[in-house]
Amino acid sequence: MAELRDKLSHKPPTRLGDFPVRRIVETDGYKFILTDGSWIGVRLSGTEPVVRVYLESQDLAKMKALEKAGRVLAGLSPTSK
Repeated sequence: MAELRDKLSHKPPTRLGDFPVRRIVETDGYKFILTDGSWIGVRLSGTEPVVRVYLESQDLAKMKALEKAGRVLAGLSPTSK
């Protein structure tokens, strides 16, 4: 958790998978907004070792690619459930 928190605060990604990040909103976590308006939100719990990843996209194929990118960002296997 500390390593991920440090990574996100000091060296956040400029790309998530194949998608460039347009901007990052750091209100209540990290929201990576992509050029088409899709986004990935990452919230790290302050009380337990839990990372939550939220996704939004208008395209199902892109949603699946963003899920994979979110898993990688959170330090999980891209295919684990």
